[in-house]
Amino acid sequence: MRTLASLAALVLLAACQAQQPTHGRLAVEAPGLHRDELQSAAANLLGIASVRLGADAFTQRSLVTLTPRPARTPSGVVATGTTIERPPQLRLLRYGARRCALRQVGGDSEVWLSRRLCASVVPASDG
Repeated sequence: MRTLASLAALVLLAACQAQQPTHGRLAVEAPGLHRDELQSAAANLLGIASVRLGADAFTQRSLVTLTPRPARTPSGVVATGTTIERPPQLRLLRYGARRCALRQVGGDSEVWLSRRLCASVVPASDG
């Protein structure tokens, strides 16, 4: 009976560890092929209509800082001034060999990415 309880605890511990993301430097190979999915996932995560990512987003680092569009006056002129809000940052995470997600830094919600995109997530080079 004691052995069964120990085995159950070990299985539970392994299951909990499997849910922890891999931290470290990650990048997306061939991001152009996955740009639409990354933009859609980012917009979904942030709860906004759309996000435009640069061509080099997630190619060197697993962290991307989004720059908001400048505010415009009713006549269409770019409004001047400063904002005190921090721009949102998104982190690419890997869960095991086949699953990955985007998470907003400072938040705990995630958006899962397709297995096809996750297959292209690799360790980032140091150079």
